[in-house]
Amino acid sequence: MYLKEGYKEEYRQRHKKLWPEVAELLKEAGISDYAIYLDEKTHALYAFQKLSKEQGSQSLGQQEICLLYTSP
Repeated sequence: MYLKEGYKEEYRQRHKKLWPEVAELLKEAGISDYAIYLDEKTHALYAFQKLSKEQGSQSLGQQEICLLYTSP
């Protein structure tokens, strides 16, 4: 995933604090550690997550709370 040019500060402000609903979804998916990093040169966003289940986070993007804030 890539961050649009000029949106770095908006992205950082929106992601300063993890919403309790999203924290619960991560926990239910078996994710104990989660971090997102921005490569300043390429604007690429990449995530690190530690899984305790086979499930992972691939389905989290389809959750209502995630769709509310990512839909155009």
